[in-house]
Amino acid sequence: MAGALGGDVPSARWRRLYDRLKERHSSGRAEREYLGILALGLQERLESLEAVIEELGAQVSLDTMRRHFCPPNNIVEMKLEVNLSVYDELLGPDRIHSTDTIRPDVQVGAAALGSQAANGTGVSD
Repeated sequence: MAGALGGDVPSARWRRLYDRLKERHSSGRAEREYLGILALGLQERLESLEAVIEELGAQVSLDTMRRHFCPPNNIVEMKLEVNLSVYDELLGPDRIHSTDTIRPDVQVGAAALGSQAANGTGVSD
């Protein structure tokens, strides 16, 4: 086999890909991205890779190529049905206490803030 791309010299399309990667990354990173994309050619047809490279244009990267050709297989779609009637029974009218029966001496909300300010018991500046 002469080369990974069917010849000793990469085609102009693959050279443009490498140049795009070098514009965005250091030489070492661009080479790793390029070689990673080429490695995808061992699993996918080169024509398919080239079509996606053209489609992605300047957004092409090893990550985008992997996501296109190797979508995550750990995504599980689940339909969850939750029955909260047990909690509704626990919170029925005979179980719910109003705030004035718990601690009638404690005021809550804006009324509490107003009475503290009137009594001088609020937070000082």
